[in-house]
Amino acid sequence: MENQEPEPAENQEPELAADEETKEAVPAPEPEVKQARFVCNVFPEMALIIKGQYLRFKSGELVTDDPDVIEAVRKDPWFGIHIHNG
Repeated sequence: MENQEPEPAENQEPELAADEETKEAVPAPEPEVKQARFVCNVFPEMALIIKGQYLRFKSGELVTDDPDVIEAVRKDPWFGIHIHNG
């Protein structure tokens, strides 16, 4: 007879990782923010003001890993017209 593992119950909660010393649930690590590259060939020195921060394309390129900047550039009215993913 084969040794079979019991099947999990349908409503069973998934197990959380626990800190060995405190036995408290440890939150999952935040996903790593990836770098984004944007290109603007029409205005190679174009500047944007995002959350009070002045950002300038350099030679038509803007590279950032700030998720707020990435989101703001993608919501800009010129995204998809003059600004593109690089």
